[in-house]
Amino acid sequence: MQPTHTPSSASISPADRRADLVITVLLTGVATAAIAVSYSFPSTSLETDIGSARFPLIYASILMLLCALLFWQKLRAPVVNTPAADTRPLRTLLGVLLSIGCTWLIPIAGYGLSVTLFLTLMMRLLGRLNWWLNGVLAIAIAGVLYAVFSLGLGVPLPKGAWFE
Repeated sequence: MQPTHTPSSASISPADRRADLVITVLLTGVATAAIAVSYSFPSTSLETDIGSARFPLIYASILMLLCALLFWQKLRAPVVNTPAADTRPLRTLLGVLLSIGCTWLIPIAGYGLSVTLFLTLMMRLLGRLNWWLNGVLAIAIAGVLYAVFSLGLGVPLPKGAWFE
């Protein structure tokens, strides 16, 4: 009797590997651009002020580190050819298009509506098939983010042209 081969959870398909590697390279490019742009931020003369460029530098550096780790992990993962059709590249493209659409919609429809719609659709795209639960979770997440930024940190979020 021959043992059946089941791919481990660490193995990936060639399309998954390509998609993950492309995403890590793109995100590293975005982080590099954020660091380059942050150097042009104005500095203040206050001794206790860390400057407006500090947080983008920290977050972009962390993003670059995480991208490097993901890149290394995906290069080392064993590749398994699966006979089933792989829809991940299409789903990745749809996720990017949803992100662009959300960015475009925020000035028009405002933060609340845009982010709630975006999160609902992204959860559906990522495999959560219950529309009602997706909507409730999206409203909760958007509400928590609104509370943290607008109420907690005093950062006003866009209301949108429709609501002004």
